[in-house]
Amino acid sequence: MLESGWRQGQPAHYRRELGLDTAELFAFIGATQIDKWNQLVAFESGDPDAAQRTFAERVAREIDARGTLDVLRHGVKDRGQLFRLAYFRPAHPLADDALVEYEKHRLTVTRQLYYSQKSPERSLDLVLFVNGFPVATAELKNPLTGQTSDATYLVPDGDGDEDGDPLTASALARGRHETLSYFAFTATPKAKTLHLFGTPRPVTGNPQPFHVYSMRQAIEEGFILDVLSSCVT
Repeated sequence: MLESGWRQGQPAHYRRELGLDTAELFAFIGATQIDKWNQLVAFESGDPDAAQRTFAERVAREIDARGTLDVLRHGVKDRGQLFRLAYFRPAHPLADDALVEYEKHRLTVTRQLYYSQKSPERSLDLVLFVNGFPVATAELKNPLTGQTSDATYLVPDGDGDEDGDPLTASALARGRHETLSYFAFTATPKAKTLHLFGTPRPVTGNPQPFHVYSMRQAIEEGFILDVLSSCVT
């Protein structure tokens, strides 16, 4: 993945109570909107730590109210300033600087992420972040050792519902808004994905995938941003 434009994330940077990698969030803001950020720091008497704390809490509240996808697409307003939290590929990049902000995204993959406050020993194999927002999970299942997508479909979290993605269940148990539909990269399609988006087989009627993306295609930098921009609701 690192060869496809992703950076190595740090598990310690993940704030469980907020559901965000705040280090990556503020690295993105600093690279794209430093003037607005400096104005926000000024409102906190020049204390950047206080500004980061209050802004991260503001982002978490907006996620609760609007959902991660809306926050990524439309940003967050604080102290009269609109902060963009993602820049998507323009449809017609004619201007020379049309892709400048787009190319400053912080795409990170974090291994062995301990995500649960209630059960701190629970972890996920891989979590993919866009500018500090978790957008996908990957459980590393090996069919040669008997590990299949069924093991990913039911992952006991201890914070909430066991059916589905554990990071989402943990967020819901903390009173957080359910964010995105998380995906698990396995050798076989997940049951819920097939149920929602599959096409029925001619004889049995059981759902089958209409298209299967390879792992390499799914983790391409531009692919996941395009999905967040226009293919997720």
